[in-house]
Amino acid sequence: MKNSRKTNVKSNTSDIEAKEKKEQQEQEKILAAKYLIELIRSVLEERKPQPKPEKVSMKQLFLTAKNNNLICMAYDALRQIAEPEDEDIMKKWQKTSQSCTVMDAVQRSEGNKIFRAFTEQGEIRILPMKGWIMKGFYPRPEYRQMGDLDFLIDRENRKKARDIMCGMGYRFVKNECDDTVDVYKKEPWMYVEIHNHMTPYKNKTKYEKIWERCKKKDGLYAMNWDDYYMFMLDHLEKHFYSSGCGVRFLLDLFIFMEKKGKELHRDVLEKEFRIRGEENFFEQLEKTALSWFGKEYHVGDTRMEKLILVSGAFGTDNQKYTNRQEKIQKKYKNKKVAKAMYFLTRTFPEYSYMCNIYPFLYKIPILMPVMWIVRLLCAPVTKMDRIRKEVRFWKNMGKEE
Repeated sequence: MKNSRKTNVKSNTSDIEAKEKKEQQEQEKILAAKYLIELIRSVLEERKPQPKPEKVSMKQLFLTAKNNNLICMAYDALRQIAEPEDEDIMKKWQKTSQSCTVMDAVQRSEGNKIFRAFTEQGEIRILPMKGWIMKGFYPRPEYRQMGDLDFLIDRENRKKARDIMCGMGYRFVKNECDDTVDVYKKEPWMYVEIHNHMTPYKNKTKYEKIWERCKKKDGLYAMNWDDYYMFMLDHLEKHFYSSGCGVRFLLDLFIFMEKKGKELHRDVLEKEFRIRGEENFFEQLEKTALSWFGKEYHVGDTRMEKLILVSGAFGTDNQKYTNRQEKIQKKYKNKKVAKAMYFLTRTFPEYSYMCNIYPFLYKIPILMPVMWIVRLLCAPVTKMDRIRKEVRFWKNMGKEE
């Protein structure tokens, strides 16, 4: 009995220490992310940044900027106030920033070559998306780092597109979301995602006739700004509710609103927000972006702000699992029931989730039970590490904090 008590005491002490360490790490991340916002603001306002807080290490700040895909922009701010003792980390930061600048030049050069090849040789219509457009709004294009080049084509042109890409030295990597995105790679930095749907499932109908609302200029198609902004919000929402999204997403919102906000039709957008039942969420996003980067600077401690500050560019696996847990716990108050339902819903996901993986289910829903089995057979082969992480998370569900 005594040994059992000693074991329980040690276990409780260990849990408390782990919790305290986790909270401390989270506070360090939040503090570093808040100062990263100050660095970004100083670049936008063309001034020197405020002094770095003593509690924020240069190493932590470098990692925060890197995780948020804001290396170049943050470096140009911080180098103005770096101290002699920061020389080592600043050299590393400078090297990384220079790599980002070269990467940007390569991406833009390759992007233009691809667009010319598609439109002139293949007669394929192209709609550039995401970062390619946003680069034009930032003070310098390399400030808007881009992991891959995204653009939309017509589904029937996928084979023709693959022939062109392979002819240009690209290697086909995989299909994402089954048949909605084709991924290509060319060393050292070029990743290209060729979409044949704007979104694989959710809000799909909003973009089904997107080509009809686009205008053609210099061989390329462009969305009207209402559609572009709505797509930007949809993309942000997807990341926020899955694994989380970082500071750069909010910076994109702010810069876009500054550059194109007056051209938006707010009545049209607000009607769309209401239809989706997302008025409060999108309104809070806009207010947060304006308070972080606008004239009346303020970083609060709302749940949304905390999640964004600690998430990094595209969130974390743990945040993804936590979001899933919270969604289930809202529906099932009993902890044991919630834990059981988490396991059940992850083993046999809902229709919309399955359609994201296998879009043909959208037209043939009767095959869903078959694809549940296919998913269960394939997952241990392709995603074993991710499964182990989520199983560990699931085992700890329901335990007292």
